[in-house]
Amino acid sequence: MGIEFHDPEKSLKNFFREGIFSQITLSLLTATVISSYLALAGASPLQIGVLVAIPYLTTTTQVVSAKFIEKRSRKRIAVFASFVANNSILAITISSLLDGSYEVFAFAIFYLIFNIFEDLLTVTWSSWMRDLIFGAKMGETL
Repeated sequence: MGIEFHDPEKSLKNFFREGIFSQITLSLLTATVISSYLALAGASPLQIGVLVAIPYLTTTTQVVSAKFIEKRSRKRIAVFASFVANNSILAITISSLLDGSYEVFAFAIFYLIFNIFEDLLTVTWSSWMRDLIFGAKMGETL
């Protein structure tokens, strides 16, 4: 059958590297790119300020979801949250084809959905990793 077994240590390190790279990229680009896009789309300064603040406002999702996810299948929640978050980014891309205030409104809705589910994914992923990688091993890996 030719099944190749991978080194779990190497896979784990690559998994964390990918996650770290993803978070760095997201944190460096989000506010700058989004505020520039919204300015080009014709959003007012107030709208831009509120929309750029959404990621910080939706972190309250983590407080609520922390209790919820412990009693459910974290794998299913993680896959679902990732699916919704990634499709929201796709919807934002498609909504950029709209003109005028509808473009800003569609962006706001899908960006809010993205951030809520991204926060849900973060809590779920952290909880799931805590079970998969035990204390001393996690410190060593990180």
